[in-house]
Amino acid sequence: AVGSKGLSNPAPSVQFSLPSDSNFTTSGGATVTVPAVRRYEGRSGRLELKGPLKVLTEDTTFNTTSLALSSGTWVVTVTSKGNPAQLSVVADLEGKLTADL
Repeated sequence: AVGSKGLSNPAPSVQFSLPSDSNFTTSGGATVTVPAVRRYEGRSGRLELKGPLKVLTEDTTFNTTSLALSSGTWVVTVTSKGNPAQLSVVADLEGKLTADL
């Protein structure tokens, strides 16, 4: 059911957009459909990924709960696979990284 106050109205589906800094949680068997592949590129500003993450660099591999690029260039590709959907995030980053280890 969907509503903003009072009793909600039944609906077979709902489509909406969330701001980039939003958190979204479903319950009661609700499902979320995401595009199969989405690519994001940036050349300025901050990029932050939250985990659990497995990070592979030219020199090492490590696990972390968050990764931040304060400046530099980046390309992030998000792919949805499987049923239920699992998201694969591949980020090519060039710049100074900060990680929670």
